[in-house]
Amino acid sequence: TIVGVAIATALMPPLAVVGYGLATAQFQIAAGAFFLYMTNLLAIALSVTVLSRFYGFGERHSPQHNFWQTGLIVGVFVALSIPLGLALRDIAYETRVRDVARDMVLDPFEGREARLSDMDVAFPRRGDHQIELQATVLTNDRVSGAEAALAERLAERFRRTVKVTIDQIQVDDNNNEATARFLQAAESSLGAPLRAQMSQFEALAQERRTERELRSAFPFNLAAADIDAQARSAVFAAAPTTGVTLPAWRSLEEGLTRNYADWTVSVVPPPLALTPIPFAPSEDTLTPGAADMLADQVWALQRWGAGQVEVVAYLPNVLAAQTFDERALGHRRAARIAAVLEEAGLSASIAGEFRRGEFAEREDRIFIRPTPPPAEDEAAPSE
Repeated sequence: TIVGVAIATALMPPLAVVGYGLATAQFQIAAGAFFLYMTNLLAIALSVTVLSRFYGFGERHSPQHNFWQTGLIVGVFVALSIPLGLALRDIAYETRVRDVARDMVLDPFEGREARLSDMDVAFPRRGDHQIELQATVLTNDRVSGAEAALAERLAERFRRTVKVTIDQIQVDDNNNEATARFLQAAESSLGAPLRAQMSQFEALAQERRTERELRSAFPFNLAAADIDAQARSAVFAAAPTTGVTLPAWRSLEEGLTRNYADWTVSVVPPPLALTPIPFAPSEDTLTPGAADMLADQVWALQRWGAGQVEVVAYLPNVLAAQTFDERALGHRRAARIAAVLEEAGLSASIAGEFRRGEFAEREDRIFIRPTPPPAEDEAAPSE
């Protein structure tokens, strides 16, 4: 309600300050807050009275009752306006004194390089009519008698006794060499470490921005990603994507590496079946384009972490499988591919297989088959 809002905003805060002033024996604060409380209370009462009469409440009261009621309200307002008026006069006077003192405090230093650092003005309490001014002045030349000269001028202006205390701090603004040494010392003690720290923050922020840009630059769905901004390395494990071949995944890695030259970027393609490597008929040399196909498969095997692979040559008949050695064409072809794999750091073994059906027609092709790691039971030595 309106009454509740009036009490909460206009009456409770000053009343709380009254309690604080009494509890801490600061009676001047308590008195000022009490005057504010009474002012708000009477203003609320006067507003309620006027509105009540406007809406027709209290019409049955006698003229004598209305006279005494009005007289009481006016009398209280007049009584309260006296201390409030005196307080307002004191506030205006103190503000004027501070402004004038701030304008005149440097008058004794006329003709010298001087500036005001800080100033405080204390006004008299009861029974004391002396104003106290304390100031700190930075000057290149001390002025003797500055306090007395300023006190005389202020006393003449305000027609009251003024006690002036000026702390003169001598500085030499023209000493360029000393100033340069000071700035150099400040820069070495504060500026350089701060700049170094800010550079670290900027570098870290740039790494975070590059990390976000690198992640958003990967155009396909990810199964996993490991980005280390401090080591500047990124590994993207691609999710299975229809229509994307090994050459496309490899080209994507090369493009990211070119765009982010300061980073080590690796793209792990999803598991894909390796296509057979074609050879020229009756030859152990790779057909045109087969070398690129082999390079793509070597790259994929490295990204998959296949440390050991098997190079399989499909043979035309059972007899060829039984006599499979270095003299066989399939063996020579498999050996050529195995040499490339060994050079790339992969352990490769050669095998010859004969299978009926569609595999019988693949005699001129060599397959690379990753070898699964041995099971723990098989790898453990028998007791």
